[in-house]
Amino acid sequence: MNRRLYISLAALFVVIGLYGQSKPEFTQIKNRNVYLGGGNIAGMRADSVNISSASINGDYTFGEGRRGIDPPKMWSLSLDANTIMHRRKFSMYGAFNFTQTQAYGAFTNMSVELNRFPVDIMEYTPGNKTKQRYAFNAGISVDVADSWRLGARLDFAATNLAKLKDLRYTDFAMDIALRPGVQWLGPKGLNIGANLIIGKSSETIVAELLGDNNITYNVFLHKGMMYGSFQDWEGGSVHLKESGINGFPISEMSYGAAAQLDYKGLYAEFSYLRADGKVGEKDAIWFRFPVNEYKAALCYRTRAMDMNNVFRVDFLYRGTDLFETTLDKVTEGGVTVREEYGSKRVFRKGVMGIIPSWVFNRPGKFEGVLVLAYKVEDGLSTVQYPYYGVQSAKLVSVDASFNWHFTRNWALRTKVFAGKGFIYDQLFTQEAPVEGQNAPYRSMKDYNNWYDYVNCPYAGASLTPRYTFRNNMYLQLYCQAEYRKYSYRVNTGLNFGYNF
Repeated sequence: MNRRLYISLAALFVVIGLYGQSKPEFTQIKNRNVYLGGGNIAGMRADSVNISSASINGDYTFGEGRRGIDPPKMWSLSLDANTIMHRRKFSMYGAFNFTQTQAYGAFTNMSVELNRFPVDIMEYTPGNKTKQRYAFNAGISVDVADSWRLGARLDFAATNLAKLKDLRYTDFAMDIALRPGVQWLGPKGLNIGANLIIGKSSETIVAELLGDNNITYNVFLHKGMMYGSFQDWEGGSVHLKESGINGFPISEMSYGAAAQLDYKGLYAEFSYLRADGKVGEKDAIWFRFPVNEYKAALCYRTRAMDMNNVFRVDFLYRGTDLFETTLDKVTEGGVTVREEYGSKRVFRKGVMGIIPSWVFNRPGKFEGVLVLAYKVEDGLSTVQYPYYGVQSAKLVSVDASFNWHFTRNWALRTKVFAGKGFIYDQLFTQEAPVEGQNAPYRSMKDYNNWYDYVNCPYAGASLTPRYTFRNNMYLQLYCQAEYRKYSYRVNTGLNFGYNF
């Protein structure tokens, strides 16, 4: 890890030393180009400003106003480098990020990110976690004819996670997506584009126990809505130690398409993504989870009262079904293989979101962002017949930030945010319960932590002073505090960067 960190630092400072011209902030230029945030990078040539940035960032987080899965305290160090370059016939975009995170007193989810997949494993021994994430994005747009552009974008991220205490484990995750696209430049400012989406996500959790300390370490296999299996980590129901299988592997292949329309400041995009996921490998596929995702965005860009304004509304629907298979080991001719007899759906989840936003700025004076969000998560758990659980979580939030440039050197960003969740959760039976049969197991500690965090109203604010030197290097200090029901969470950090 240290060798990679030193190489990244050296590359960062070499890039900084190659440029010295005056430039605006990188985020301002990137955010105004809707194609960089969308799926079809072929349209990025709608802008023409060349700009790059590099930064070193460090932050520290502490406080008890947190989700149950979050550690009491953590710190992180990250390196970032970004560039947007336009030439006469082509444009390019590139970004690199390395983040090192150290968490203290961490436990619960063994995956690199909660809700990354519909299946997860929880463990309950507090300890230190180390996580490293490497990511890069690369894209190009080329004029191939008077009215046609071709483009392609590649996004890649790899994450390593390790916890070396008691029931120790490592986790490796990878995400890769390729988006080739085309854009037609029509008359009177009408532009139409389309692109394909091809991606793969994977993750493998490998657990081990060194020595014999006569302690039983239990884990919880989460199958949605905190229903699942609670067992010794070597038990057959949680699949952490299966014969012939390397750990707990998860993979997901995705494919889809998107279309865009751009006309005189009006931008619209619609995309569909289909993903097929599985948990297990070889002849031992324990779960399958097909996913259907629909996204739409409507954006209008205008200039009024010497201000640039971007009004945008994003829509999202994501539906996931989780199927658990029935397997048995069959021995024929001295060879033991697993045979699949069928599967049943144990969880269904639908997520719907509406996010209106307003971004405005007066170059060199101020910038502002207002974001509202309404999100609904509906779940149906059928892990054990004849019981079924129904859950609905409605989440409302508002986030407003304002960045004021007092002088050429000094700027101050302030942000306020608040939100509240509303939860309905109930367990039913389709008929009279089978005699002697208990209700399905639910990890009530994990469920209560989630319920308290989501249901509790919260509010917070941040303050970020920034000083920019003459050569466009800047130093930034920020502090954010979030308050929720007699508890708080504080995040502080320092950034040193360069826009060129």
